[in-house]
Amino acid sequence: LQLSRVLGRGGFCVVNEVKGIKLDSGSAAAKDEAARNKDKELSQYEEAFTRDFVATRSLREGKVARYAIKQLSDACHNDSHLFLKGTIDLALEAKFFAVLE
Repeated sequence: LQLSRVLGRGGFCVVNEVKGIKLDSGSAAAKDEAARNKDKELSQYEEAFTRDFVATRSLREGKVARYAIKQLSDACHNDSHLFLKGTIDLALEAKFFAVLE
């Protein structure tokens, strides 16, 4: 991921813009291989297609970031107690977003 400016900070995390997504060179080959074996390995094909789709559309109209990423802050990585609390906080937030419609 190519990260850009900080969009926000919280008690445990930092949110950054994602200005680009660079897939490793094996991704194109994996996508081609999965396409050839589409019937047998549909989930691999779908994953390769989705990764490529997301990577090529990371900027709206080539200018504005479409995605953001939330990560634990450096302070959390340096303190085991904060790391645990921050990880729990992220897990609960992920669960909350998973149930929204």
